[in-house]
Parts: sequence; structure tokens; C-alpha cells
Amino acid sequence: MLEKINETIGEMDKKLTSRIDAMERKFKSLFIKKRSVLDVQLSNRIEEVEKDLKEMKESKPDAATSRNDEDDEANSRAPVSFLFKCIILRLMF
Repeated sequence: MLEKINETIGEMDKKLTSRIDAMERKFKSLFIKKRSVLDVQLSNRIEEVEKDLKEMKESKPDAATSRNDEDDEANSRAPVSFLFKCIILRLMF
């Protein structure tokens, strides 16, 4: 009777081990697929942000049109804060 119990336990161990191995393989493959999808999405978002940065730099207002130093300071800060908002929003969504 003890031998039969040992055999049953041995069989259960083999079945569980094979199931665990199968689940580990499946998890690894799903993880790799998901990570690659996220990498592609992130790189696309980075490209969009870089494109936006380039467009914003090209469309930056000329500093010679401002009337005094306060205007220069105000104009130079506004695009930067807007730029950071754009970057953060692009990376979040």
C-alpha cells in the first residue's frame, strides 16, 4: 500500500512539473511578445515627441520682436512649459 501511494505521488509530481514547465514557457513567450509591442509603442511615441520638438524649435518666435527683458523671459518660458506638457502627454498616452 505504501508503494502504491509513493507511485501516485511520483506520478502527480511528474504531471505538476510538466504543467509548471509549460506555464513557464508560455509566460516567457507572452512576456517577450508584450515587451516587444511596448518597445515599438514607446519608440513611436519618442519619434512623435522628437518631431514635435523639431517643429516647435523651427516655429520659435524671434526674440528681436519683444520690447523688453521681461517679455523675453516670458516668451522663452512659455514654449518650454508647453513643450514639457507635450512630452509628458505623449509618453502617458
